Amino acid sequence: MEHIDEAMIQLSALFTASPDGVIIQDVEGNIQRLNPAALALLELTSEEECKSMPFQQLMDRYQPRDAQLYPAYDDSLSTIIGHKPASSASKHSAILTLPSHNAICVDITSTPLSDNQQQLLGVLHLFHDMSALYQSKLESQRANKAIFTLIKAISHIHESIYAASPEEDVLHTPSMDVIGQQLTDLISQLLKTPAVLLVSFKRTPEQKLHYIAISGLPDKQVQIRKQASGHYPLSEFLQPEEIAQLERQQIVCVERANQRSPFSITSTASTRFMWIPLVIQNQVAGVLIIGRIDPCTEEEMALIKAVATLTTLLTECVKLFARFKDPRLEGIVLKETNAIINEFLNLASHEFRTPLTVTMGNIQLALRRLEKLRSEMAGQSEELSRGIERVLNPLEYASQSTRVHERMIGNIIDDSRLQAHKLELHVSRADLRQLVAEVVRTYQRRHPDRQIELEIDPLAEPIEVMVDANRVKQVTHIYLTNAIQFSPEGQPITVKVREGEKDACVYVHDNGPGIAPEDQKLIWERFYRAKGTALQNELDLSLGLSLYLCKELIQLHHGEVGVKSNPGQGETFWFMLPLSPTSSS
Repeated sequence: MEHIDEAMIQLSALFTASPDGVIIQDVEGNIQRLNPAALALLELTSEEECKSMPFQQLMDRYQPRDAQLYPAYDDSLSTIIGHKPASSASKHSAILTLPSHNAICVDITSTPLSDNQQQLLGVLHLFHDMSALYQSKLESQRANKAIFTLIKAISHIHESIYAASPEEDVLHTPSMDVIGQQLTDLISQLLKTPAVLLVSFKRTPEQKLHYIAISGLPDKQVQIRKQASGHYPLSEFLQPEEIAQLERQQIVCVERANQRSPFSITSTASTRFMWIPLVIQNQVAGVLIIGRIDPCTEEEMALIKAVATLTTLLTECVKLFARFKDPRLEGIVLKETNAIINEFLNLASHEFRTPLTVTMGNIQLALRRLEKLRSEMAGQSEELSRGIERVLNPLEYASQSTRVHERMIGNIIDDSRLQAHKLELHVSRADLRQLVAEVVRTYQRRHPDRQIELEIDPLAEPIEVMVDANRVKQVTHIYLTNAIQFSPEGQPITVKVREGEKDACVYVHDNGPGIAPEDQKLIWERFYRAKGTALQNELDLSLGLSLYLCKELIQLHHGEVGVKSNPGQGETFWFMLPLSPTSSS
């Protein structure tokens, strides 16, 4: 081990001061050195504790495992084949269980060590602690799942849009039973709160409470409250001054010791309860009751208010349509409702920053269809026009502070439809050259600093294909997005369209790092992400759906997808579509 000792003398300062854990093994796979950061990270008392121990034996102590976002631990570099470790670096991520029973997430980069004669001396393992970012991304993943469940619930509004609901209960409708539960689940996950209750008021002097949805309480307590819906007035829960504050549309915060209730509240860890008014037509129609252990931050308070706004806007929209049952109007209303739902789903998140903000923004965009409905109904129903106006006004105000997003939820929704075999294509004859050119021009305008070249003959005959034009554009968008994301800024991106005897092919080439041969087939699989990509290193939660969707969409068109790449030589993604019968003949 003389060579390793000499190398360590030269690197001792960096080795000792590195904030990342470093473990060095010899060619036999035995540990020779650990730096202080490695000892602290792995909760070891001293370097002598595991010196000369096989590296794999040490790792086995920590039960390395997959944790949803990561591949399973790969010990290929520490496996000795003929007493010679692998000759190239590798990177993998793992969840390790510490002696304290806490879990950490680490990126492990394993690099061969060689002397001046390129003789292998051992392997250096660099441990980078990713635990904080990992936990943050897990929270985002849970929020994404919750918001998608909510969206699916909203997509079924039309199934009960004409269901009757008692007029004295402004907030409660059959649709809101489903949507309300998703809302309370979403708040519970986002705010990590012990209890969330969505409650409506009966339009009676007593203001009796009706429980729409409850999250966080034991099933027995939920059942007791729902069975008691409509039995207890607001005065059983709040003091007169608190009721007056709520009627002034102000949030009421009650300490646990002062919270009145005909029900037991021992089943929740909440130390205080927030009563957030839900205002419809300038009247308090219900409340969100949120149990808290710690006071809300400013950001959390904004989120709570946004949930309340979302709840009332959805309720206004559903009840607005439910009130009009005129056979002459029902067809128009149902048609426009379905258009609203479809637009809401298609204009879903692109970057998915704050889930609730995205949802509100997309509802605003979808409900623009109401303006069209208002113009079509002009002169037929003045009351409907006024109702639409009441919905549009707060949405237009909310839209000033929101952005339009498309990709992430769009991918999830498409995937959900694919899994349920419900994704439909709207096929018509189209010129493939023109479809691709439209997408390329969009990216040229969007990225003026990038060199995006389109190689087609503008005077050539159209390449006619029978396709869903929007889906073909979607695949081209994904190819170009990947090319821009993974290729150097100064390098050109080239798009070509070529016509064959029976097929036409679109190629998107960039000068990125290339794709390893073992990954080239796997990248088309659902949720797969190649090791070592920027997306994985950043713990990106785009769920690895983009290329999978490309493959599925093109195969629905009876076409094929593929990639040609060598590491360090860029990559060319392509898709092939059959020519229309007229073109091929």
